[in-house]
Amino acid sequence: MKKINLLILIMTSIIFPQIVSAESSYKINNYELEITLNNKNYEYKENVDVSFDNPNISLRKELPYTIKDLDININYYLETNYNKTIEIKSGLSAKKNFELTYSDKPLSPKKDVYIFELSNTYNNILNNITLTINVPNSFNEHNLSFYLNNDKLDNIDYKINENTLTIEYPSLKEKEILKVELDYGKLYLNNLTLTSIIVSIVLSIISYILWYLYGKDLRLPIKKTSKFSSKLTPLDISLINNGKVIEDDLFYLLLSLANKGYINIVEDGTNNFTLIRNKDYDGKNYKETYFIKSLFRKSESVTLAEYMNIVSEKKKTSTPKKLEKEISSNDLYRRFHIASKNILSIINTNEEKDKYFEPKPDQLKILLVLAITIILVIVTSLPFIEIKKLYLLPLGVIFSITTLFILMSLIENIDIKKKKTKLISLAILSVLAILILLMPSFRRNRIYLIAYLISCISVLFILILYKYMPKRTLYGTKQYVNIEGFKLFIQELSNKELDPLLELNPNYLYDILPYAYMLEVHENVLKKLKEYNIKEPSWYTIKDKFTFQKLHNSINRLKAFLENRDEE
Repeated sequence: MKKINLLILIMTSIIFPQIVSAESSYKINNYELEITLNNKNYEYKENVDVSFDNPNISLRKELPYTIKDLDININYYLETNYNKTIEIKSGLSAKKNFELTYSDKPLSPKKDVYIFELSNTYNNILNNITLTINVPNSFNEHNLSFYLNNDKLDNIDYKINENTLTIEYPSLKEKEILKVELDYGKLYLNNLTLTSIIVSIVLSIISYILWYLYGKDLRLPIKKTSKFSSKLTPLDISLINNGKVIEDDLFYLLLSLANKGYINIVEDGTNNFTLIRNKDYDGKNYKETYFIKSLFRKSESVTLAEYMNIVSEKKKTSTPKKLEKEISSNDLYRRFHIASKNILSIINTNEEKDKYFEPKPDQLKILLVLAITIILVIVTSLPFIEIKKLYLLPLGVIFSITTLFILMSLIENIDIKKKKTKLISLAILSVLAILILLMPSFRRNRIYLIAYLISCISVLFILILYKYMPKRTLYGTKQYVNIEGFKLFIQELSNKELDPLLELNPNYLYDILPYAYMLEVHENVLKKLKEYNIKEPSWYTIKDKFTFQKLHNSINRLKAFLENRDEE
């Protein structure tokens, strides 16, 4: 009996090591796993370098049952139960290197969050691990979290290159899991974004202080008034209201001069217009003088002596020479454009502006422009700094300055009805769309989008301050308040207020009509003209039987005809 037991013991000692050796006598020297995320799934590619101690050793690996498109570059045996188990035999080889590829469903517990797992399902230890993760959108370290068996890892070697994460890890025991969490929705506030937000807010505050000191008008009460200074032409009103006269404002000066009897406006049956010079100008306003001379002059040039005479407001004693009697529709646009250009060259000078606005704050506008530029440069440069592509910084600077001038143009000339403004608005939307496309950090960290929006709000705020700087002089403020009082009077025009005015001046409603159009309160004036059944104006002839609606339509057609330069 003892001999039998001894024999069994000897056989067991011989056979058992072979069994153990068959299961574990190999070493995974290097293990590489590349995971690529696409819209539908994860693509896995493993490269395994194995050393076998003995021939006919089995290497086993378990894979989830859900994987698809499994491919291995060497012979293998596959068992399928709950999971798919791969078995690779060493044969007579001491070393093997093999690749396997497969795909599986993405691990996405919630929106914008992706989980990547390296799970050691081999029946041995993984050594010298290299994990590479490829994703469609760029990211940085703030979007990443690392876990080992659900315990967070704080010290791990990794590198980020554009959309690729590479991790070096020493080893994983059997059934250990190295997990990477990529959270695109995570907001993080770094020094760069904090700087941009603080700079935007601080510069906005400084700009407001400058505006408060040098841009805020004196507060005077607005009282309704039926008239304002007779010295103010529509051009003066535009200058007082907006700080600048534009070519469109010359149309209202034309209507005003027609109402005063200097020009007749005639529309024929084909919607063509003719201007007839009814009489020589006998007033004292040099702007009106210069406009009529420029409009009806046979020669388009103006001598220096004539220019200085006009600017100095010296009234010529002689009758104007070489003036046309009428301007046909074929020549009207060109003549009006020339006259407008001439008058704008003198009305927008500092000498004219200084009558109504403080001269000093004009220099302070440069500081506001500088503040806007700094804000835009910083916010557009942040992503390029973060992704360490400093050579793209000039692009951010150029883009910022371009955006600045587009926004300035929009603020100064905003009028949704004009084609020019619509084009500028479209350009701004295009610029913003391109900006977002050029901002890889918007996807990487949404705090950049917040910082950008804060910067845009700051820029818009400063541009509004810019528009209303400098402040008006005391005289300019009084005239502005008077104009607002007149506008209020027209808006609330009642028969009780209008009756005594028409008794004194039956032409009152026509006298204020050009200004009402300019201030966009003309509907009330036209309504009262119709209500009082006032006869048609002698200075405006329309093609059909006269009604005030047809008069309004004809005035709009004339205005559109003279403004068609925006479409050329």
